[in-house]
Amino acid sequence: MTKTSKGPSTYSFGRRAFFLMLFALAGCHDPTELPACGDLFEIGERGAFREVDGGLVAHPAVNVLFYRCPAGQRYVNRSCRGEAQSLSFEAAQAYAVEVSERSGGNWRLPSPKEMRAIQEMSCVSPAYNPNIFPELPVENFWTNSELELSQYYGCVVYTYQGSRSCRALLSAEHPFMLVREP
Repeated sequence: MTKTSKGPSTYSFGRRAFFLMLFALAGCHDPTELPACGDLFEIGERGAFREVDGGLVAHPAVNVLFYRCPAGQRYVNRSCRGEAQSLSFEAAQAYAVEVSERSGGNWRLPSPKEMRAIQEMSCVSPAYNPNIFPELPVENFWTNSELELSQYYGCVVYTYQGSRSCRALLSAEHPFMLVREP
């Protein structure tokens, strides 16, 4: 008696699924394979950044000036001194307004696009040039964006590899950077 097949065999289907999964995984990028930015950059190497007075830097990809240290710290002798502020989204926005009033500048939190523009794609931990942003902690950093259609979530950038998430509770406390127009 001859056995007839009415469709693809389980063996054939399983083999195809295995190879599809293998090819899919081979195409995935694992950020742990990238070197730490601190190991990649030579001392003093600035990349595309241009230093501006008072701890500010400019990057040609964005039309803002970044303060080199997280809010709450001071840039002194090529390092960040003091304690970085970790605040709720609303308190971080208020902090930027207060800095603006005291300094006469127009300070704000950076957008996700601005944070992405200064990110280094060839390294991690954090994914930012350590000569420009010294001792930047690996943390979720607030941006100026909230999740659309929600009053509870804001957007953060994880500095380890620069990924963005818009599912951070607005009440959670995170560090943040400050930017202003040139």
